[in-house]
Amino acid sequence: MYHAQSGLLAEYEAPISQLVLPTAAAIEDAINTFIEIRGLESARTGCAGCGTVFRTANLTVYPLGHPRLRYLKHGIDFIAKWNSMSPVGREAHHAVTLGDVVYAVAPALINGDLTGHFCDKCLMESPRAHSRFLDFDYGIPWQGVRDKPFSKLNRLALMRTITYMIHVKLFGSNNR
Repeated sequence: MYHAQSGLLAEYEAPISQLVLPTAAAIEDAINTFIEIRGLESARTGCAGCGTVFRTANLTVYPLGHPRLRYLKHGIDFIAKWNSMSPVGREAHHAVTLGDVVYAVAPALINGDLTGHFCDKCLMESPRAHSRFLDFDYGIPWQGVRDKPFSKLNRLALMRTITYMIHVKLFGSNNR
């Protein structure tokens, strides 16, 4: 049944005389079609609302404060917590402030002129099967961890762990 649905039926049931080798032009056309569909040579950018990398052509640039970004604003509860956080605590969140408004966006994906690329699902009120920083903020690793990479021994010890976990290496002032 699998081969009947996959289009490979002739390769298994037809006599060898009926099989035809593709021409060089047909192979080149198939490769070019694949490249065009997959966008292998297209420029890619991360969406500031969810962090997912898309083709740049599929994203729209909006400045913070634009009405289309209304669903990426944090609520009053988060803003109260945000205002009580230290600068180090604020660095751990995907959030950018514009006046009194706190947007759930990746600071690294917001340009200096406070614009960013956004996918269509991030601009919806409640997108299905899509995780935004507003819905789930997994955090930004602390700068101390990013500046001090794991040693070879640390990597060897952690290499069989689940890949989606973020490991934090704690060290004291004497680097132990």
